[in-house]
Amino acid sequence: MSIIGAFQMFDLVYAMVPSNSMEWGRTPVVMIYEIGFTRFRGGLGTAMSIILFAVIMIVTFLFQRVAKEDKTV
Repeated sequence: MSIIGAFQMFDLVYAMVPSNSMEWGRTPVVMIYEIGFTRFRGGLGTAMSIILFAVIMIVTFLFQRVAKEDKTV
């Protein structure tokens, strides 16, 4: 589940990483924010958000599937 948390991390990275060195500390959510609100490309930011949502849903589904198989053993 920490992988899902890493995908969703925004506030800590945005608050702690200086804006001039965001290249190395960029998470997908920070990149979506930057593209959508800083560069005013709302459509691209929305599309990236939907893709991130789908990736998180797939990872969650796979984790639940693996956890369900581990309980039956």
